[in-house]
Amino acid sequence: METRNNNIRPFMAVHPGSILKDELEARGLKPESFSNQAGISFALLEDVLDERKGVDAELATHLEQALDISAAFWLSLQNDYEKDSEALKHHKKSKTHSLLSKLPWNKVAL
Repeated sequence: METRNNNIRPFMAVHPGSILKDELEARGLKPESFSNQAGISFALLEDVLDERKGVDAELATHLEQALDISAAFWLSLQNDYEKDSEALKHHKKSKTHSLLSKLPWNKVAL
């Protein structure tokens, strides 16, 4: 018999740019030269590495060709990041609501 915990939530959402940054560092690749090698603009790469933009299908294809890491992997990371971010946002809202509901409002000075 399998037991499932449906209350599992991530501690933090990991952006694909963080994984890409680690991969580039592990391979000793500088972002400027990698952007040329991968056929993408340096501005786009910088936005992804700084977690301002995500990975779409086109970028995932470029990363696959340049790093030999499947596009599906990069898209899966992006999807997981979005789901985890949403779960954390929802949890934070419900936790705040739960804490506020426990306050003794009749004893709080306004």
